[in-house]
Amino acid sequence: MSDAPISRRALLAVIRPWVAGGLVVLALALAVRFGAIEPRGIGIACLGEPAPWWCGPRDLVVAISSGGGWGVASLGFGMLALITGWRPLAVIACVLGLWGVVLYNAGAAAFGLLFGLLRLVRADTGLTGGPDTQRPQGRQQG
Repeated sequence: MSDAPISRRALLAVIRPWVAGGLVVLALALAVRFGAIEPRGIGIACLGEPAPWWCGPRDLVVAISSGGGWGVASLGFGMLALITGWRPLAVIACVLGLWGVVLYNAGAAAFGLLFGLLRLVRADTGLTGGPDTQRPQGRQQG
């Protein structure tokens, strides 16, 4: 790896797809929260008999959210991504983290998102996270 800083154009080329993907996940999570979970009328409709077809998936999302499932899953995938270094685990941690932050699991989901982002930054910039063996540490005695 060279010591030259990454150019602004190269940095934008790396960041742009991740920001776009994050915005898509964020938009979907917000649509689910404010379109399917929050409206009182939808909750009342799901109590009726027969319940509409979309009540099953809605109830599943609500159950996972109320049990903290999004946050726990994001945290688990984020920790595995840091331990194994496997990039797809980091992507899953980020997706679940964004989803969980919007859907009521902000605590654990935020840490899972952070762990996933840390792994992605290391993968995309080529940072290893360890000391540089080519560069001397501190002042050398001569």
